[in-house]
Amino acid sequence: MENNKPPFYITTPIYYPSGNLHMGNAYTTILADSIARHKKKEGYDVFFLTGTDEHGQKIQRKAQEANLSPIEYIDKIVDSFKLLWRELNISNDDFIRTTDERHHRAVQTVFQKIYDQGDIYKAAYEGWYCTPCETFWLERQLKEKKCPDCGAESKQHNNGHNRSGAQRVLCRHCGKSYTLEPKKREYAPETIEAAIKMYYSGVSGRGVANYFGFNKSNVVRWLKKTKP
Repeated sequence: MENNKPPFYITTPIYYPSGNLHMGNAYTTILADSIARHKKKEGYDVFFLTGTDEHGQKIQRKAQEANLSPIEYIDKIVDSFKLLWRELNISNDDFIRTTDERHHRAVQTVFQKIYDQGDIYKAAYEGWYCTPCETFWLERQLKEKKCPDCGAESKQHNNGHNRSGAQRVLCRHCGKSYTLEPKKREYAPETIEAAIKMYYSGVSGRGVANYFGFNKSNVVRWLKKTKP
């Protein structure tokens, strides 16, 4: 009998190997494996992926503490991942590491395509950042300038900026124009509407300005005069 069922793709979370595995890693992998096996029994062409996300400040710091390079530090941890999946008889079809050359090539191809069509750009952003949680927080969410989740000290982070790209991307979507007084520039009505909605959803005026590439000097005052 002909099998007309479509391909079925499933992946675990991409695990972060800054330390040894824990029960949560095994739990989600076993769940994904169970679904993959069930779909195979139903006749689907299953592809089951798992892997590791090997970039980040936590890994860099852990490697420095161990007097190793980041790749030397994580190689042993990744090997322990693969060993455990074999012990648990996990049926994954592939294991991807973000340090793999094939992953580098794929990301570069996708990134270049998005950049070439003008949908990605460098702009300014800043905020309170917790390295252990890898999370940005609003200042009002902090507890004495500490992360509300883990209690670690959060620090202000600023990546610098390049406004020209942000302006180009915003202008691609212009239909009718709208003058944003603080900036004295033209913005599409849908951009202004999105900024106002973001502000009234709880994002700070500074955060809205950074996200859309607005001038921060007067935008907070301007947003407070608007209604969602």
